[in-house]
Amino acid sequence: MAPALPSTPSPSRLVRVFDDEVYPLVGQRLAEMLLRTATVPARAMVLEVGCATGALTAELAHRVDGDSRIVATDPSQALLDLARVRVHDQEHVGRRVFFRAHGLGAKLPFAEETFDLIIANLPFGELPDPAAVLADYFRVAKRGAQVVIATLLRGTWSKPLDLLREVLVRHGRKEALAKLDVYRANEPPAPETVALHMEGAGWKPVDAELQGWELVFRSGREFFYAPVIEFGPLARWKDLVGSGSEMQETFLQVKEAIDTYFAGRAFPVSMFGGRFSARKPRG
Repeated sequence: MAPALPSTPSPSRLVRVFDDEVYPLVGQRLAEMLLRTATVPARAMVLEVGCATGALTAELAHRVDGDSRIVATDPSQALLDLARVRVHDQEHVGRRVFFRAHGLGAKLPFAEETFDLIIANLPFGELPDPAAVLADYFRVAKRGAQVVIATLLRGTWSKPLDLLREVLVRHGRKEALAKLDVYRANEPPAPETVALHMEGAGWKPVDAELQGWELVFRSGREFFYAPVIEFGPLARWKDLVGSGSEMQETFLQVKEAIDTYFAGRAFPVSMFGGRFSARKPRG
């Protein structure tokens, strides 16, 4: 009997592997794009959304002056706890940073025109209402403030999703196919979609940097058990397919398809990310 797919990861396990096996493959790429563009003024109030375990937060804390402050948010309390340790172990920067749990897409608990810089590492396609989120960033930004957003983009995960579609077509899974098609139409978003949402919220002009890279797996099993998959899109893919033995059988066949099509070769998975920056008009 084939081994079951990994179950939904526990918060403690997520924390243990995030820095070593997830962040370097995806988050670090996006963080580097954010840092290349973000301009930190003197005596700045900085908001970082999606700080995870605080790797980018620590770098920002070294870049701001002694009179600046950073508020870092994340929906995961377990990741925030690790971020607190990482930043506050560096005593000379730790006093400049404040952490706050905040749900993805929820309204920010800050007053209007509070921040000089907003940095967000976002799963943009998972936001329940991207327009509302960007409008809320606009609300809490000072006039002239910069927003810099990084997110995965359309085309990411396309190869495994193509194989999943083949399996669903072969077995006449019409309901799952319809869900998959809706998912692929929205997640991750196209670059133009992100830019239009930003402009619609008042941010302008929007400047974008796009980047592509590959993740390489030696087998279908390695792909499905890789933390970047297990802690990333796998839970959402499971929701598309169903539950129980039917879901397990579907993904087993995707695994077998990977091993058949790429027998003796690595399985490369394309990733696409983008950085989008703009400012709140002064007038």
